[in-house]
Amino acid sequence: MRLRYMEQYAETRKLQADQITKVQEELSGQVKEIRIRREEKNKLLNEQVSETYKLTNLKQKQNSLVRSLEKEEKKLKKDLEETKKAVARLDKLIEDLIKEEMARALRANKGEGVALSNSFEENKNKFMWPVSSGFVSQKFGRQNHPVLKGIVQQNNGVNIQTQENEKVKSIFEGEVRRVAFIQGLGSTVIIKHGDYLTVYAGLKEVFVRSGQKVTTNQEIGKVFSNTEGVSELRFQIFKNTTALDPQGWLKNM
Repeated sequence: MRLRYMEQYAETRKLQADQITKVQEELSGQVKEIRIRREEKNKLLNEQVSETYKLTNLKQKQNSLVRSLEKEEKKLKKDLEETKKAVARLDKLIEDLIKEEMARALRANKGEGVALSNSFEENKNKFMWPVSSGFVSQKFGRQNHPVLKGIVQQNNGVNIQTQENEKVKSIFEGEVRRVAFIQGLGSTVIIKHGDYLTVYAGLKEVFVRSGQKVTTNQEIGKVFSNTEGVSELRFQIFKNTTALDPQGWLKNM
């Protein structure tokens, strides 16, 4: 019986050992699974934190951009308002000069003016540009503002962006009838060609004087550059009181 008891005890201990081993294996598996889940959760949490950080940065950048655009829009509107006032002063100068010239024409010898007018008209589409290089940055007539929505501008000529310190030339022979400085636009030269006037606004230097006779392609001044480094000439053509589209008069424009 003692032997039998010892055998039963040994079997019980072996069974207990097997159960303990099995439980340990199960616990080990559960611990491993818990560790994997924890790592996955930590990874997911880190990804969420990273995405939140990126989103926060994106929102901050977006808010900064909005504020920048708002400031830029305010500046553009302010610049536009100042330009409008300057253009209004230029329009008034041209209007007054046209009245003077029409009154003068009634008293003067019309033969010479008619010949010069006819010669000017014969050169339509043949005139050289008033600058050696550049492009039309704003066309004639009513034009939408390139940035501000709903803003329409009236242009009685064309704006030509060119190089810094570019020389400006008379497109045809004539007589300088006015040299004036306009706040916001720089100096302006107006040349009479019979019934026609050509206007060159946006000069920082002027090489001619009022009453002076000029020839075709004669240098009359140097273009002005603003604080942003943009060099732009405002060029206009009038026949008496009518503003004409310069793109229909200049060569290959």
